[in-house]
Amino acid sequence: MVDLVPIALSSIAIIISIIVSVYAYNISKRQLHHPALEYLRRDYRSPEMMLAIQNLWSFKRLCESKAVKLGRSLDEMIAIEYIRIAKDYNAKIDAQNNYDKKLSFIQNSLSYQRRLVISFYYYLFEVWEYEILTPEMIFEYWDRSNMDIFDILKPIEMTQAIIYVDRDDKKEEYIKATEKWMTKLDKMREASKNNLRYKDLF
Repeated sequence: MVDLVPIALSSIAIIISIIVSVYAYNISKRQLHHPALEYLRRDYRSPEMMLAIQNLWSFKRLCESKAVKLGRSLDEMIAIEYIRIAKDYNAKIDAQNNYDKKLSFIQNSLSYQRRLVISFYYYLFEVWEYEILTPEMIFEYWDRSNMDIFDILKPIEMTQAIIYVDRDDKKEEYIKATEKWMTKLDKMREASKNNLRYKDLF
């Protein structure tokens, strides 16, 4: 009569070994992802980033109010107000001879703050594109509500492309590159609804 106990024990041992291997793999994967996720979270939660995001939303509310009063589209009003504020800040920056005061003006300018935020989302996009983190890990912290700030950033970025590129031979190239990047960010925002990967949409 065949003794089934050793066979059963052997099967159980194999199953346990597989479970342990899978668990160890998942732990290793989490540890690999952890530094990237912590870097992103730390950067996003910095006081400088929080202030920049708050100021961009305040800027949007200002533009919404003026757009209604003047009968203009929101994107048009954002472009007009951004140019006005940027010129004012640039004049103040140029008038400063003290390095620390000049640096303070730059850090508090809307131009610097939008650059801070857009650079973060460019980096987040690349993390998503190259699957450094899973969509679930990314979109748990940065969902569609966070990415709605793209609606403020897009007209500002396009204004930068149109107004602040001095060389005409480079302007069209810069505008196309900006449009391409904003399309990519919109795709990432769309993907956040269903935790999709980059390859699922591109």
